[in-house]
Amino acid sequence: MESKKEFISAKIESIESEHGCQIIVNGIMNSIKYYLRLINNTDEFLNTYLKNLELNTELNHEHKIAWNSIMNETIKN
Repeated sequence: MESKKEFISAKIESIESEHGCQIIVNGIMNSIKYYLRLINNTDEFLNTYLKNLELNTELNHEHKIAWNSIMNETIKN
């Protein structure tokens, strides 16, 4: 178990060093609910997020398909 924690910690540090992003390991849905409430303009946030998805060369086509599926389910509900 400790080796998994060490691996994850090293990966988090690597991502922060390479991309400048801080990863917070937490329950994803709770984190999303918590941090989305801090956004003043959710339309602007989503538009910027979508533009980043479109331009990000590190994301695979499958990731973008998954995002589209999530958005379609959200719209239905």
